[in-house]
Parts: sequence; C-alpha cells; structure tokens
Amino acid sequence: MGKDQVKLEAQDLLLGVGDDAALDQFYPQVLEELARATGLFVQTTTFLGVAGQAVYELVPRALKPLAVHYFPNEIEYEPVEALDAWDPTWRSLTASAATHWTRETEDSRRIRFFPRPTAAGTSGFPPFLGIPGAPAPTNNVVVMFTEVPLESDLYEFFDGLLALRLAARESRRLGETRDTQLADVLDQLVALIEGALFGGRGDG
Repeated sequence: MGKDQVKLEAQDLLLGVGDDAALDQFYPQVLEELARATGLFVQTTTFLGVAGQAVYELVPRALKPLAVHYFPNEIEYEPVEALDAWDPTWRSLTASAATHWTRETEDSRRIRFFPRPTAAGTSGFPPFLGIPGAPAPTNNVVVMFTEVPLESDLYEFFDGLLALRLAARESRRLGETRDTQLADVLDQLVALIEGALFGGRGDG
C-alpha cells in the first residue's frame, strides 16, 4: 500500500488531528526505526578490490554490517579503539590481503580494511554458482548488511507497524501542547508487537 496508506491508518489512530506535513517528515524516520528494530531487511554488495584501497562505502540506505568478506575469506571486526591502542600507525600498514575490518564511527557507512591490501582483486564466478572450471574471484569485498528498505520492497504486513510508529511520533509532537498518554500507549504497543514477532533480531 505504501506511505499514503500508512498515513491514513496513522490519522485514524490520531482521530484525524495529525498534521499531514509532519507525517511526511516522520515517515522516513519511522521506516528506519522499523528496519533497525526488526533486522529483517538485508542486502549484500560486492566491490572488486582495488590495490592499495582500504576504505569502501556502502549505499546510503545501509545500517549495520552483518558479515564482511575479503573473498574468499570472511574477516573479523576489530574496534577502531583497539587498533589505535595496539598501534597508532595501523592505517598505514599494508599486506597482500586484509585480515580485519572496522568503522571509524558506529554509524559510518565506510568500511575500512586492515592491513591496507596491496593485491588487486580479480573477477570470477563464486564457487556456489557451480560452473565447472570457472575461475573464482579473489580479493573481492563482499559485505552483508541491514538496510532501510525501499517502499517498493515492503509487504502490506508492515503498514500497521509503520502506522503505529508514525502515530506515536505525531502524538508525541502534539503532546508538546497536549496530553502525551496516547503516545506512551502507542510506543508500548509497538514494543509489545515487535518484541513478540521479531524478538531480538534488530539492533534497537
């Protein structure tokens, strides 16, 4: 159904007192909240490794990396604070292939590899495609991550959850001059439903 249906359902919950412009403004925010809370929307992207390049940037919708490969090897995450404590010059260290990845900040879409890989990536066909004799790719960056979904990717099932979140946001805004009880009830209902449906899948 999309945003228009979600807004209509939110207005029903708000008994028609919601501001249409405010609902438009809050919609992208509640869509991201839903993605973070459920952890259901997952995407994978691949970059051909560039010799000497340590940083690769994910798409703007990306939220949280789940797994990172410097193909064919899955590599481990290391907090940037630990790397700084180990060797302040770690960003300049090089090797033929990366062994760890990090992010400069928790909300960054930029994935940094350590050591800085010096070997160029090669194209090929992953073994799981089952093409006999086909060369496998090497030194390819493969990242699986959660993302904010496109509206076209959402099932109607999510409209109700988005409407509850949207109504709660607008109710809290209206609560600056009115009673916030409805916003509290809606927030509690969202937490109850999403907790029952998705458990601890998301990152809050």
